[in-house]
Amino acid sequence: MARNPKGLRRAVEVFEDFHDFDVRDVGQFASSVRIPPRVYKAGPCQWVTYRSDKWGKGTYDYIHDIETKPRVKVGLVSSRTHTTIKVPKRIQQTETLTFLGRALGFGYLDADGEEVEAKLGRGYEWYWSSAGRALILIASKRRVHAIIWGGGLNVERRGIVG
Repeated sequence: MARNPKGLRRAVEVFEDFHDFDVRDVGQFASSVRIPPRVYKAGPCQWVTYRSDKWGKGTYDYIHDIETKPRVKVGLVSSRTHTTIKVPKRIQQTETLTFLGRALGFGYLDADGEEVEAKLGRGYEWYWSSAGRALILIASKRRVHAIIWGGGLNVERRGIVG
């Protein structure tokens, strides 16, 4: 992902508003990090969980229950499903991302309406694309694993909303 001064300024603003402290570092991802044009359709997102030290009051686990169900979609980069969906151009063309916290998991409804819980190990992190209005799950800063977008999904001072 290329450096974009305007996008970088926006990413810093979102980080500082979300976490309530100054950015400590700006980094780059491995060149292998690419947002694909298509992903496997997992189903409507139900919730996401993350660990963050936002607000400077220590590290806590947060659960965001998706408010705009079923419009918020989960797309997986690799899956056993055969149905793919197109990733919107605004997400594909994302040049800067904002770190939100360590990713703990997420839940979605499968094609049968059953809730699937994706539990994540170390190395997974949630990033926010302001331009794409999407949560991007990246492992070890090297590979995109999932993209969550749609509905009223957004990041604000109080946390993930929508």
